[in-house]
Amino acid sequence: MSAPRERRLEIMRDPRVGSFAVAGLVLVLLLKTAAVFSLPQAAPGLLLAPVWARWWILVAARRPAARPGGLGSSFAAALTPRQLATALALPLLLLGIAAWWDWRSLAAVALSGLTCLGVLRLAQARIGGVTGDVFGAVVELTEVALLLGLART
Repeated sequence: MSAPRERRLEIMRDPRVGSFAVAGLVLVLLLKTAAVFSLPQAAPGLLLAPVWARWWILVAARRPAARPGGLGSSFAAALTPRQLATALALPLLLLGIAAWWDWRSLAAVALSGLTCLGVLRLAQARIGGVTGDVFGAVVELTEVALLLGLART
């Protein structure tokens, strides 16, 4: 049985950490660690991952808020399309440099974008929009996706 939207938002507002959150945190940390250790030496992914992961928050901020009046909606209200486009300059510059170094950087950034879209679709379906917690999930999951996309097997 699935919890209703209001209950999910109430759980997200609770500052206590549950067992699923701890398991998710451990999984994300293990995936990041494994991916970083499998990057080629001097890989551009160490710069690309955090920069793109934080840019995806700006994309997420353009989505409807699940809880008007929350920190996430305050952040989103101040963001203009021009700021979004201007903020894209550094990630694109780094991507250009990284793609020259390793063409797989393009695929890794695309994978992180698909991950962002997946998180946003899930948030829309489950809670009706984005919150600050969704922004955090976007950062962590897109960073993992990008690092895994660059990892050597």
